[in-house]
This record gives sequence, structure tokens and C-alpha cells, in this order.
Amino acid sequence: MTKEVRDNFDGLTYDEDETQEFSFVNRHDPRGFVRVAGDISTANFLRLFGEMVKKPKYERWVKKSKDKDGNEIEGHWEKLAGQ
Repeated sequence: MTKEVRDNFDGLTYDEDETQEFSFVNRHDPRGFVRVAGDISTANFLRLFGEMVKKPKYERWVKKSKDKDGNEIEGHWEKLAGQ
């Protein structure tokens, strides 16, 4: 366990490795751009995102910075298995 983070949606605390950072921007506020930022557990994020996006179902990707030989790869993403 690294650090505990409070989920801004359900109020519970989670391990930092099990959370996501989020940021929403309201462009239509009369005060100008209003930005809301916080933390959310990965399970709550996937549920929230799944409710926003109907089809296709979400996919999880991981950014690979090095290949199997240790060479740097620029901008390469791999889909996580088991989806």
C-alpha cells in the first residue's frame, strides 16, 4: 500500500494505486471555464465511464515505453488482455 486517497464520489479511501485522477471542464459557465478535479477509485471510474458510453464497451490500454529488448518506443499503446 502506497498512500490512501479519498474518492470524491463515494467518500471512501482507497490505495493510491487503485484510483484514477479526473478533471471536468464546464465551458458554458458564465464565470468562464470552471474546472473540477479530484480522485475516483478505478472501479467507480469504470462504472461512471460505462454509463456515459453505451457502445462499444470500454477497453483498457496501457502505454508501453519499452519493448521486450529494452528499446524506447514512442507513443505505443497495447490493449490489456482479458477484455
